[in-house]
Amino acid sequence: MEVLLHYIAEKTNTKVDFNGHKYEANEVLVASGASKMQALINPADVNVQLYNIGLTDSKDNQFFQILKGSIQENMTEKPLSRAAGDKTANKGVYDMNVTFNKDAENFDLAKIPTKGSYALTTHDPFGNEIISKYDVTINVDQSAPTLNDAIAEAIINKAYDLNGLMTGADKVVDCKYSLALDATKPTELEAKDITLTGSTITAKEAGTATLKVEYLKTDGTVINLANAPKLEITFKYQAEPVALGTVKWTVNAAPNNTADIALTDELKALFNKTAQYTLDANPTIGFKSDVKVNGVNVTYDSQSIKLELFDKNASVSGSTTKDWVIRATFTPKYVCATTHTVSVNVNNASGSPTLGNEVAKVLNFEIVVNPFEGFKWDGRRLGGYFDGNKGTATGVISGTGANQKVTYNLYGLYSAETKSDAASYIKFDEETPLPEGFTSWFANGGSKTTGDIVVAKAPAKGGVGVARTIKAIYSPFNNSRLENITDEISLTVVSGLGTLKYSGTNKEIKNESGTTIKADEFKIADIANGKDLALKEAKITLVWTGDKNAQDYLDMANLSTWNVQSNSTLTVKKKTSAKIVTAQTCKLTLTATDEWGVTHATTVTIVVNKFE
Repeated sequence: MEVLLHYIAEKTNTKVDFNGHKYEANEVLVASGASKMQALINPADVNVQLYNIGLTDSKDNQFFQILKGSIQENMTEKPLSRAAGDKTANKGVYDMNVTFNKDAENFDLAKIPTKGSYALTTHDPFGNEIISKYDVTINVDQSAPTLNDAIAEAIINKAYDLNGLMTGADKVVDCKYSLALDATKPTELEAKDITLTGSTITAKEAGTATLKVEYLKTDGTVINLANAPKLEITFKYQAEPVALGTVKWTVNAAPNNTADIALTDELKALFNKTAQYTLDANPTIGFKSDVKVNGVNVTYDSQSIKLELFDKNASVSGSTTKDWVIRATFTPKYVCATTHTVSVNVNNASGSPTLGNEVAKVLNFEIVVNPFEGFKWDGRRLGGYFDGNKGTATGVISGTGANQKVTYNLYGLYSAETKSDAASYIKFDEETPLPEGFTSWFANGGSKTTGDIVVAKAPAKGGVGVARTIKAIYSPFNNSRLENITDEISLTVVSGLGTLKYSGTNKEIKNESGTTIKADEFKIADIANGKDLALKEAKITLVWTGDKNAQDYLDMANLSTWNVQSNSTLTVKKKTSAKIVTAQTCKLTLTATDEWGVTHATTVTIVVNKFE
């Protein structure tokens, strides 16, 4: 860190009397100002103001000191980075002013280098000295600066130290201020509007004030009134902030997309008074805090909220008064459901930017936007397809050979109005990542937008018969700044055929003629159409298998040739080589494989008796 101080190394030969202070002959004159520096103090949680902080060079020369009472927390709006707003302290960082330590035992101007390195010092409770790095660079200037005319700005009704407004005042020994108002200037204030006490000035009206600045240089020269530079201060009006509270609105479409902010009687009177007062067209609107929607950080969109001054009595027949409010109109496509901070100026058309009264008031309020409530998944599922969150859907098979596929439209799981009134805001998705080898149901002709899925026939690839997590996502107004409303289910797509049922009785073989099994003793459920089909009506392939007894005692070769389309009866005989002494029970299983590759099976029991 680096600071600059002014002094004159040569002592004055004569006494100087200036601004009520007498300076003796041979007195060293030092500039009044102290240079500000910032320091990082550790540990950060100590109260630095309770410590005596000094400065020393490596030879223990203490030519400089930290000005008593100058140590303050360093204040900024942004972290040493946050949004603009009130200044807050930066942890461990302090401002302090450096000046000459003329009371030090070894103070000798002749020994002070033009540029030197110094360390901060203090003592712990046991008297041990604590010293920092020698990283404070202090430059001294032995010239005697001259002050020139200067300009400054200030706010009305606020006291100011003129030494802080006059450029270069810290580089001279002392300044003396007096009013030198110029009545020919249209913006110049009258003396009655100004209070000047020593170096402190206050103005109660907006306008300019001209002062003369007499001063004492570090070489002992007094610049008197005749040669004194001017300081012109423009006192500006500071718009009064007005807090209007909080208004709430729940996301909705027009015409329910407005909310009114009530105004105070004073503001209503202001807008009624004259057309010169208007609401600024460019308000400052933002989120009160950081916002994350659907897992993504979002920022305010300037298209989401528009403000206007609105007369609620404009449409009231016979009304002679105006009922002013600020009307906020929301665009659901862009708005975010969070708390917004709003600051909007009331402009004064007759105001002057020079005097700062072009803004009459600053209106501050909050708008709380609540989430969209116009859609819920509750009640939209078709209960017949669900057991809790587990859904079952019957696919539709189309195509042949390699082009054959199973499809389904996910809207089939929900009420008809879901697609008719909400499809523009709905999309579907599946839980990812998928297991290795599985194919997305939304690929190969599927669509997350339309809800069409394409399911592999093979269960091994996560296709028919294998549950998959599906998400039905309602995105209000297709707005990425609004939380999605999601229905998550575990869906299994099954074939259109269900249980294969055998309605016949157990069979017996008593002689060489065998027994018969009839095709009409079997039915297979047609789930898609809610009925049972005869074997010859269903698109299935039939295969007979048998348990060990069936293999040993029945003629299985005859079973493989059964064609239900041409032969409605199947004859089952004993194997010629089998010798039955004791009756044997055999189990025959009929397996029907449908177009999806899904199997359905039922069992027929046949008892082979000893032939008489």
